[in-house]
Amino acid sequence: LSKIKQHSENGFFALSASRHELTAEENKESTNKLKTMLRSVGLGFISLIGGYMEGNTKVVENSFFVPYMKDLMSEEEFFNFAVKVSLAFNQEGFLFKVPSGDAVMLYERPNNSGNSYSKVIKLGKFKVNDIKGKLEGGFSQLKKGTSQKDIKYIFF
Repeated sequence: LSKIKQHSENGFFALSASRHELTAEENKESTNKLKTMLRSVGLGFISLIGGYMEGNTKVVENSFFVPYMKDLMSEEEFFNFAVKVSLAFNQEGFLFKVPSGDAVMLYERPNNSGNSYSKVIKLGKFKVNDIKGKLEGGFSQLKKGTSQKDIKYIFF
């Protein structure tokens, strides 16, 4: 989690390639395509499990935390790439923190409409919190690794 905290201060985006209407196999294929897309431009990532409520449905899916690399692209290019990737996988939203900013923002496309994320919600800074499986506002946790993989964290 220390890497997540460090990178959250320097800028990142977080998103998934999964969609609820796809099969498990299709979501696995989309996830692999997302990994390839990130690597093709030189970006690294940390694999996560993310959870949130979509209407009345509890959703838990694979997602990725992608740290900003200032030597690779400008802040604007990084944001535009996050939008491009999110749209490529028909995502309703993604988390983004501009490197020069102080808060994490949630960019959403209401009803998955259009090619722009017209709703922006300021979430706050990274904090580890034991949310005991609750999904209010969503959560992320490390997919694998140390004993910290079972700790859920949020931005508030």
